[in-house]
Amino acid sequence: MRWEYFCHLMRRLAFISLTLALLLPAVAFAGGQAASSPGDGSFVTTDAGGRVIITGRGMIYGHISAGTITVLAYTSDDGSPPQLSAKSRSTVAGAFGAYTGTDVRFFFPSGRYSLQIDGAGIGVSAVGRGSVALIGDSALSDYGSYAINGARPQTLQRIVTIVPFGATR
Repeated sequence: MRWEYFCHLMRRLAFISLTLALLLPAVAFAGGQAASSPGDGSFVTTDAGGRVIITGRGMIYGHISAGTITVLAYTSDDGSPPQLSAKSRSTVAGAFGAYTGTDVRFFFPSGRYSLQIDGAGIGVSAVGRGSVALIGDSALSDYGSYAINGARPQTLQRIVTIVPFGATR
């Protein structure tokens, strides 16, 4: 039992190290892009429960405590593949498929993306331009919150909310 725990811990540490190694250059790149692209904005959701459908251009990463991320479309700006992981994975129709399970993590370094996220404990951070459709799940007592372009967080509602982020050109 101890050996299994040790192996699980080492895999988790390796994943965290890899994630940090991937995110640090992306964050630096995004910071440089923000200075030269004043129209870029941000979208953040914290501990959301329900459905998030996001389409945009830029960098996006996040975590789902329990649920599914379906990659509807992704075109990389520089050929970098998306990074996705979950405790269990099931593939559905589509170019990239879906990751279902607990502790689902994803990172799309740059490009155009369209994602559907369903579940509980959804945390997403996106930098760039795009639009988001949000709906809280009525089975959950706390729907979580979201913020657009650095504004004050708003509570996720049981009705469909559609919001843009970043400037539109």
